[in-house]
Amino acid sequence: SVTMTIALAVLAVLNFTGDVATLAVPTMVLIACYILGFALSWGPIAWVLIGEIFPLSVRGIGSSFGSAANWLGNFVVSQFFLMLLAMFGNNVGGPFTIFGVFSALSIPFVLRFVPETKGKSLEQIEEEMVRRRYGVAASTAIEWGGHSGGVFTPFTLFNSVRMRSGGFDQGIPGFPQAMACR
Repeated sequence: SVTMTIALAVLAVLNFTGDVATLAVPTMVLIACYILGFALSWGPIAWVLIGEIFPLSVRGIGSSFGSAANWLGNFVVSQFFLMLLAMFGNNVGGPFTIFGVFSALSIPFVLRFVPETKGKSLEQIEEEMVRRRYGVAASTAIEWGGHSGGVFTPFTLFNSVRMRSGGFDQGIPGFPQAMACR
């Protein structure tokens, strides 16, 4: 995120203060720096994180929602870029400024909310996230019959409904057997 933020900030300043015709080559070099920063960070790591962040009991559906959110974000950025460009009089400094602000905001977000998963099992990641959020062990917070100890997590309702219906493939008409989460 740091490389992306710096590249976007320099792009914005150059395009607001300089002549666009003379800045074509530096703009392309800075865009390449941005792409390099993205390719080494948010690009692949987002997909890895989607597969690791959800507990086993909801990993299938959670990964589906995570993937859909990622593609929705891509769609929104691509759809609004030309509108933003028009709002700033076809000066690419405007959209780059907005994207740079979001890139800068991603740095404290990652430091605060995204857990380190390197060298940890999926169970250790789940335990750490539940303990960080609720202050109790995952085995206490997530129980297949409902919630216990006064701790209610988003996963307890999901697991409770899933277990009471006998799984997603039973009790929900038209739910494909291949998509059943067990």
